Amino acid sequence: MRLALITPSFSRDHPLCVDLCRSIDTYLADDIEHVLIVPEADKALFAPLAGPRRRIMTDEEVLPTTLWKLPLPTRIGIPGVWHKRIRTLYLTPKLRVTRGWLVQQVVKMSAHRVSDAEGFVFVDSDIAFVRPFGTDTFVRDGKLRFLYEPDCIYQWVDQYTRWQDVACDLLGIDRFPFANDNYIGAGICWRRDRLAEVRDRIEATAGRPYHEVLLGQTSFAEYVIYGTYCRHVIKGDTGHYETPRSFCLGDWVFDTSDPSGYSAFVNGLADDHVAVLIQSTNEWPTERRRAAIDAIRQNAGLAA
Repeated sequence: MRLALITPSFSRDHPLCVDLCRSIDTYLADDIEHVLIVPEADKALFAPLAGPRRRIMTDEEVLPTTLWKLPLPTRIGIPGVWHKRIRTLYLTPKLRVTRGWLVQQVVKMSAHRVSDAEGFVFVDSDIAFVRPFGTDTFVRDGKLRFLYEPDCIYQWVDQYTRWQDVACDLLGIDRFPFANDNYIGAGICWRRDRLAEVRDRIEATAGRPYHEVLLGQTSFAEYVIYGTYCRHVIKGDTGHYETPRSFCLGDWVFDTSDPSGYSAFVNGLADDHVAVLIQSTNEWPTERRRAAIDAIRQNAGLAA
């Protein structure tokens, strides 16, 4: 199966993306293309990251419609006292305001406009690889990995329930009780053919292009939509193999503000982890992130 790594990013995450690209260049064993997707205004900033196995595309090239970014500050506050990040907002052709993180989800749903690969692996900017990886990391016996964690969501249940309800509505199936299942994680994999079916289903249900439908939502989760389609619409062979394990050690399950929690995190790399996620929302300085990743590698006995 031919794969593509896809990373939506933007200027604020550029330092993280630099480290991600460096780690991919170091550890990627196979000839898998990596595509960065950034706003047109940020393309020059990211251009030096292009290479033999990496292309830079823009949101404007990928999205099937035109959006207008609203001229808002990126943060407000009093220096040294407090600050608040301001989320990016866009205006749609329907004169609706939509948030940047929803636009990034529509970009992922439009992955067929990014690459003709058979499988897509979505790798966010705040991930760094720490071990060699390749096609075998994501494909087993011709099937692409599919993150499915049953009966595990007991925080933010209301939010997950709303996402599941939206997924059911978009896919044209009856809503069903939330079973605490999870499809959201770092490094999610989708099949090209299944994703095309999801888009077609959304359009058939709504009678409108999928991007118009999605940009008209106030909230949705792209991974929940895809996961719901695979497990509750197909209900059979999807071309995926299910696993409850991520290939990435994530910081979100640790209280890294506490010394014992931080220690558990930097000692938490399992044998099947090839990457580390430190969420960009933590706003750690670059050097602190790099120090944590170095500590994880050292504690796991990996070569410098």
